[in-house]
Amino acid sequence: MSTRLLAGAACAFLILTSATDANGHFRSGPPVGSPNNRDGFFPNWVTGPCAGKRLCPV
Repeated sequence: MSTRLLAGAACAFLILTSATDANGHFRSGPPVGSPNNRDGFFPNWVTGPCAGKRLCPV
């Protein structure tokens, strides 16, 4: 019981004292004024009949 309490207290301490900023440097999408890249996104398929091909899944 005391081991779980000690581990829980250590985890709570680390979570509460972490120095992360939720509104930091992460932004969604390209920056304002960047050129519009219309090349598309073609992932590599790994399984199925299209395995190894670069096709758009949509």
